[in-house]
Amino acid sequence: MHLLIIILGGLAGGVYWDAAKHKIGKVSGEVESNNRSAGAWAALSLLLVPAWTYYSNRKVLLARAAEHPVAPPHPVRTKAIIFGTMGFLVFLANLGVGGNIGMVQGGILEFNKSLTVGEAFDNYKYFRNTRWEQGTTDNGMDFVNAIGEVDLDSHPIGKQWKAQGCRKAEALFQFAVNKDGETFELRACTMRLTNTKGESTEVDAAAEDNDITVADVMGALGDIYENEPFS
Repeated sequence: MHLLIIILGGLAGGVYWDAAKHKIGKVSGEVESNNRSAGAWAALSLLLVPAWTYYSNRKVLLARAAEHPVAPPHPVRTKAIIFGTMGFLVFLANLGVGGNIGMVQGGILEFNKSLTVGEAFDNYKYFRNTRWEQGTTDNGMDFVNAIGEVDLDSHPIGKQWKAQGCRKAEALFQFAVNKDGETFELRACTMRLTNTKGESTEVDAAAEDNDITVADVMGALGDIYENEPFS
């Protein structure tokens, strides 16, 4: 999300800078569909397609600007608005992550300080994808779940799980948020297995009577940090 905002904001800023520099603007009396002010081109560039339209018609726009130069009325203010809006959207995107989720994603665990929790999970090569969720238990404990969908095609145990009728496997790691609101600790690890009929079961990684062998909680977490398959 942040990258997309930066790309779109940079594109809008680049279009405005180019149009303002060459005095490309709305010419009175012209009715062409591409007869727009520099600010309008920049605003529309957030939709991508108009930005392509601008650059594909740039030679025509430059030729018209040479005959009818239009200086933007408030170039400094408009640039400030464009990049200020981009910064505000990035700020909103950060809020959308959620306080506890962002705190856990950016946190560093004692056993391995080389990566943040978010980097370890989001870049784990045996997960197809990772999603994050937060909540509060009935007794008031705040928690964050990191849920990774196991790539059954690349994980060594994937073939075995498929043979047992498993269509989807997810590893859920739950982090308990401490009352200081700034620290957390690993609380639980479960496997959520879904068969070809769409039926799901959960297996506690720490239980001794598992039908499927799952690594010890900290061992599995260590494998994720080392980018190695957990067993």
